[in-house]
Amino acid sequence: MRVLLISQDFPPESGGIQTYAYEVSRRLAERCSLFTAVVPKRNAGEEMSREFPGKILRLPVRPDMLPLAAIPVLPFLASEGKFQVALHTQWQTAVASLIARRLTGYPEKIVVAAHGRELKYEPNWVVTWLRPIVTSRVDHFIAVSHFTAGLLQDYRVPAADISVVGNGTDPTVFYPADATPLRRSLGIENKMVLLTVGRLTPHKGIDTTLHALGLLKEDFPDLHYLIVGTGPDRERLEGLARAEDVIEKVHFVGAVPPDDLRDYYNACDAFIMASRLDGADVEGFGIAFLEAAACGKPVIGGRSGGTEDAVLDGETGLLVDPVDVRAVAESIRTLLEDPDTSERLGKNGRRHVVDTANWDSVADKIHRILLDVVG
Repeated sequence: MRVLLISQDFPPESGGIQTYAYEVSRRLAERCSLFTAVVPKRNAGEEMSREFPGKILRLPVRPDMLPLAAIPVLPFLASEGKFQVALHTQWQTAVASLIARRLTGYPEKIVVAAHGRELKYEPNWVVTWLRPIVTSRVDHFIAVSHFTAGLLQDYRVPAADISVVGNGTDPTVFYPADATPLRRSLGIENKMVLLTVGRLTPHKGIDTTLHALGLLKEDFPDLHYLIVGTGPDRERLEGLARAEDVIEKVHFVGAVPPDDLRDYYNACDAFIMASRLDGADVEGFGIAFLEAAACGKPVIGGRSGGTEDAVLDGETGLLVDPVDVRAVAESIRTLLEDPDTSERLGKNGRRHVVDTANWDSVADKIHRILLDVVG
């Protein structure tokens, strides 16, 4: 099979879609007779391109400009390679494939991955006008969660044209390990530790967790909270931590290199991300839940968006109302006071990743879907 992948988001940039695009594409490249990825150019990514099992064509544009930059490139590229299918990691770039197919007949089929926010974001009238046109002309969608599949059906995409394939992670990268040196360096050795990994924006629910810490501080005076990530909400969150009088127990770690992230997951007793719907911002899935689970940690997620596909309630973690501070606090209390439950959820989470929620399984499912679409 000859596959063309187009993605605005790709390493060395970091993020959920970047991870999805890279992990899926490098596995698909090994399964295809011809595979080319079209992505934005980043100087730091040249070494990655040399090690990639397929071909990476990096266009010299910003990620947000790739949908336009791909339009003059794809007709020639698609017809030259006679690509049977183009897999787009966002609907915006599918415009280029639709034009290429109209002009040359290639790619023969167009498949788009759907994550969540890109189906709700309304930055201008062009997006509002163009999105339903594109979604009506795509041959098939791969949604990362049942929630995202529902968003597609809001655009009248037939259920038969949607496959749900949840995200994954790599259990050979994220696994249980001793994090004593990191705990010692952060001054949290022998403390109870919560962890959130994600961009600092309101929809991640970090503010709710800080309010929950305020309720728990008397009963758990040794409870610390690590927040890994950067974003525009940091100043407000620091203010909330001070207002709740827990600022000395909250560690705003900032950005962490990918190679060090496993240590942070292993340094916590429980992972929490009480994500909620906030305008267009929504948790389409939540790969961080799987990364924590792969490290054998119990997780707490907000019952919103696609989190229900990432966290198996009562099996790999706990789902709670993300806007109910007391419910969030009680879920934390449950895991801290009941080590047997925490251990069971953590072990189940690791097993779930090893057996099912890993990138090899995800790529296999997507490969079979592409074969079915091509026919």
